[in-house]
Amino acid sequence: MTQNCITTYPAVLQGLHEFYESLQEEGILFCYSGPTNQGLVEGIGDILRQRMAVEEAGTSEVHGLFAIFIEQMQNILHYSAETTPQTTDQYFDEMRHGVVVVGREREAMRRFFVICGNYIEKSKGQVLAEKINAMRSMNKDELKALYKEMRRQDPTTEDSKGAGLGFLEMARKASCPLDYCIANVSEELSFFSVKAVR
Repeated sequence: MTQNCITTYPAVLQGLHEFYESLQEEGILFCYSGPTNQGLVEGIGDILRQRMAVEEAGTSEVHGLFAIFIEQMQNILHYSAETTPQTTDQYFDEMRHGVVVVGREREAMRRFFVICGNYIEKSKGQVLAEKINAMRSMNKDELKALYKEMRRQDPTTEDSKGAGLGFLEMARKASCPLDYCIANVSEELSFFSVKAVR
């Protein structure tokens, strides 16, 4: 392929076509990376609904995928270790950073999937892995029973905002066990990624 580019940042501009093609090949319908707050989640949710309409997704698929999307975005909002201060006239808050990808498998089943990722404190990686590994071995009835049991309990840790419930909800809505990856990137941080297929 030949290119004729006039640009100050040639690497980004020249690589955009390759990036676009890779998204097409992987079935990526939507991707967002950056700071996130509740308002952005709502806006992204509106875009996702429109994108699902273009894909002619059924009502059940849309509801299930949207529930997974919300849980994954809540995970970023509550637990990402990468933050940016946000100040308005009324209050001071933080925007937390992460990436979310929504796609559709290219194979015959054409299932939808949601992947999200964000930095976490390295010390929390093992706890997350143990929670998800336990869920991966459960069937739907066991997941439902555990979900009901956890809803009756108070949060067990000071910084808990229901992460266990969020992962359980994703596992219940997904058509197969959650996949995840925890990559250690420094002495203090890991990058946590989770994929749910609807």
